[in-house]
Amino acid sequence: NIRDKFKSEIDFEKSLNGILINTENYEKKLDFSRKWLRENKFLIGTQLIQMNIDGTKASKLFSNLASATLKCILPIVKKEFSKTYGHIQDSMFAVVAMGTLGGEEMLFSSDLDLIFIYHDPKNINESNGEKKLDTLNYFARLSKMFINFLSSLTAEGKLYEIDMRLRPSGQSGPIATSLESFLLYQEQAAWTWEKMALTKARTICGDKFLLKKLDISISEILRKSYSKKEIINDILDIRKKINNEKNINSVWNIKYINGGIMDCEFIAQYFKLIYGSAHNE
Repeated sequence: NIRDKFKSEIDFEKSLNGILINTENYEKKLDFSRKWLRENKFLIGTQLIQMNIDGTKASKLFSNLASATLKCILPIVKKEFSKTYGHIQDSMFAVVAMGTLGGEEMLFSSDLDLIFIYHDPKNINESNGEKKLDTLNYFARLSKMFINFLSSLTAEGKLYEIDMRLRPSGQSGPIATSLESFLLYQEQAAWTWEKMALTKARTICGDKFLLKKLDISISEILRKSYSKKEIINDILDIRKKINNEKNINSVWNIKYINGGIMDCEFIAQYFKLIYGSAHNE
């Protein structure tokens, strides 16, 4: 029973690490992780169908499963990457989850909305590997290798589809963003919908100092004082665009129908942005 086998994210993490730690071959790690994920998704789905767990518990388990997968895989990718490109001394790297993973609301086939943040506090600016890279390209290539591990198709399938559209500047932005650029963007250039998305942001894996710094910084951003009129007008504009693009006439379209899941989320995000500064707790 998955309720007894996996009570937390740490249980999933220990399980996958136990498999991968004895596997030296990088290609085999791709296959073994995919097989492990598929089996555990099946277990969660079976428990849900048999009504041993409810939908909320299943979402939490799917989210724990994804978080644990990312935590186990990042060190593997970094180690493999460093064989060619080395390290940038004292630099840091972190993965931030948005969307359903950030909000711990994942379903069986959910993709992962991710943001990659790096920090080079000593401005080393170049890696020390056999092939040297400047900081921007180093973390961009590391991020791409991480994405490839997660989303590339092998004989055992793929782990997850990755969505990067919520990163600063969207699809036109760099694949990995420096901490300074991320904070400056959120401070000066982020649209209301990006602030709304940030209410679901959750740090997942990476270097502890940077994870803690991001947790504090994101909380500070969400606790700023925002214009009530501006926020509500922007949210209404977003809602109108969705109404024009989606079929919301069906009563079964519970995500987009008026008064449905999306409206509940928008109301919650509105309250968080408008009243967060007065209610820090």
